[in-house]
Amino acid sequence: QLTKYTQREAEEKELSILDGNFTDSMTWKQNGNPIHECGEVASGRCACSMNIHFDKDGRAFIDYVCSYPLTNENDEVTHLLHV
Repeated sequence: QLTKYTQREAEEKELSILDGNFTDSMTWKQNGNPIHECGEVASGRCACSMNIHFDKDGRAFIDYVCSYPLTNENDEVTHLLHV
């Protein structure tokens, strides 16, 4: 609902469909924050990032995402949770 894209419009699309003039493609490398790379999360480190994205009508919204590794009883990462 936030982006105004339907599920069909968003399927198989990259997150870049929400990019605009103020979107920072290097957010995952901001100083003072953990690197927000899925590979890092998959290796057991959580990561958070914030960015400005745009809905289908061009209206800006702030996107704050945290990614957490989920592990099994052997402490092996089995899933990634993005909130």
